[in-house]
Amino acid sequence: MEYGAVGIPVVQLDGQARKRFGDLLVYTDSCISSIRAAVMSATNHDPKPFQSFVQQFDWRNIAQTYDRALSTVR
Repeated sequence: MEYGAVGIPVVQLDGQARKRFGDLLVYTDSCISSIRAAVMSATNHDPKPFQSFVQQFDWRNIAQTYDRALSTVR
């Protein structure tokens, strides 16, 4: 979501994320040629709808979650 927030096209492994993000992302499987094709396709994907989607999240809460997760693995 951080990449999307700044307008960088996002390629995601197909699966659970599709339920959450729908057509907002470019999806791929784990095959190298599929990943390459998805990355190339993502350069033509309009990032603005995903940017609008991620604006609903509170980045302070996300940062605190990362902080807690990283603190527990020390």
